[in-house]
Amino acid sequence: MAIGRSLYSLKIFGQVLGLTSLTLCLSSCGIARKSKTCNLKADGLKVAGFSGHHLESKQLSLVFLEGPGHHTEEIGEALHGAHIPATFFIKGEDVHGHEEVLDKLVDQGHRIASGGFTFEDLKSVKDPVLDLRAADKIITPYAFGHQYWLFGEPGSLDAGTITQLKNAGLGKYIGPIHPDTEGETFLEDEKCWESGLAVGQCVQGYFDEIVHIDRGIIPFHSEDERSLKLLQQLIPELVAFGFTFVPLDKIPDLRLALTAAGGIPDAGKGAEVCNDYE
Repeated sequence: MAIGRSLYSLKIFGQVLGLTSLTLCLSSCGIARKSKTCNLKADGLKVAGFSGHHLESKQLSLVFLEGPGHHTEEIGEALHGAHIPATFFIKGEDVHGHEEVLDKLVDQGHRIASGGFTFEDLKSVKDPVLDLRAADKIITPYAFGHQYWLFGEPGSLDAGTITQLKNAGLGKYIGPIHPDTEGETFLEDEKCWESGLAVGQCVQGYFDEIVHIDRGIIPFHSEDERSLKLLQQLIPELVAFGFTFVPLDKIPDLRLALTAAGGIPDAGKGAEVCNDYE
């Protein structure tokens, strides 16, 4: 199964590579880059990355990693029903066949962001520019208000990699953005399921850690139905405890970085969007 998945990912990556190479070729001839709104000299990436430490007390920003998955649409609907905006950091190689899900997430007021094509640390992949650009082509139609967010664990970028990305016009991304739940005792949802924990146990783990840190960016996944059940139980408890939920562009330092990179805070569907691939 792993070999089959790798071959499929390689095939999709090859297709995106071909399209991207053609785009870059046309762009160098002055043909493809029709839009002049993308800020190709932006400086939104930094080695230290960004977290949610500057949120106010009892403010949370929910992020979903490595989707779209089997239950992404249901999770988006559940959050929308609770009036909670979230950011979905997609894994580029998993988007094929799930494009309609991204459309629905945007309609629900959620943000679509990037984890790269493979969701690996960009400083560790063979070609970080190609990895991020392949994903960039996929999420560009959903980056309303020029909001380009990049997920990455602490240490996922180094100075050399950032220089490569900036020289390629990918400094428009703000990141790497990482969660604030890094305590040794905290288990993300997928680790809960791998450890055989029940949904209720995972709910308690999330709740205790969130109360402990008081604020921050909180990570989830959307591949497992248990993560949906986790949210359905966890959200009411957090609300009852006084927590509120905000999108990434409400985090002060992220908002400043977004504005400096040419992005538009508070933008939603229908806002201006640049496209380097037309």
